[in-house]
Amino acid sequence: MDYAAVPNLPTMFFDQARRLGNRPFLWAKRDKVYEPISYAAAAGLVRRLAGGLLQLGLKPGDRVVLVAENRPEWAIADLAIMAIGAVTVPAYTTNTVDDHLYILDHAGAAAAIVSTERLAKRVIPAARSAEVCDTVISIEPPSDPHASGINLYGWDQVLAMGDEAGPAPRGGSGARPGRSARRPRPSTPWSTPRPGRPAPERRHGRAHRARSPGSARRRGRGPAPARRSRAGAR
Repeated sequence: MDYAAVPNLPTMFFDQARRLGNRPFLWAKRDKVYEPISYAAAAGLVRRLAGGLLQLGLKPGDRVVLVAENRPEWAIADLAIMAIGAVTVPAYTTNTVDDHLYILDHAGAAAAIVSTERLAKRVIPAARSAEVCDTVISIEPPSDPHASGINLYGWDQVLAMGDEAGPAPRGGSGARPGRSARRPRPSTPWSTPRPGRPAPERRHGRAHRARSPGSARRRGRGPAPARRSRAGAR
C-alpha cells in the first residue's frame, strides 16, 4: 500500500473494507463466545454513525469525547468521528466527573460518546456542567434515559438517523458535498436540555458558555479570597 497516497485513516479503512469484504475485522465476546464483525459490516456501521453525527449538527473540526472500554464500538465511533472531519478526544474509563468536565471544557468538545451505564453516570453530569458540550450518545441504554439537562441519544437511535440521512462521507474531509455542515437536530432525544441554558459565544477561537457569577466558585474555579497585606495584619 502506498501510505503517502492515503489522505486519512477513514479513507484507508474504507479501501481495506472494499478489498477484504467479509473477512473478520473486529471481534466481540457474546455469551462467552467470540464473534467476528466483518470489514464490510463495520464499514456499514461507520457510515451510518457518521451520517447520524452529521444529523445531530456536528461539523468538521468539532471535538467529540469518547469514553469506552476496548470494544468494537470504540473503533467504529473513532472512524465515524474522523470520517466527518471531526476530532476524537479519548478519555480514561477511570475518570471522575471532574476529570471528564476538565477534558470537555479544555477540548471545547461539542459532544461525548459513552459506552455503559456505569460510565454514563460520570459523563452525563460532566456534560451538564460543560461550557459547550450539550449532546451525549450512549452505546448502552442508561438507567435514566430521560435525564434532564442534556441531549441524550442512544447508539441505535443515531445509527437510524444515519440511515435516514443517506450515504455518509467515505473519508475524513468533512460533510457531504452540497449539504450544510451544521443542521438542526431532526430527532427527539431521550432527554431535553435544561431550560434557559445560554448559547455559547466564541472567544479566542473557542466556544464558551456564559455562567452565573457564583458558578465558577461552586466548581472551584473562582478567584481566591483577597489576602491581607503584612502591613494591614499588624
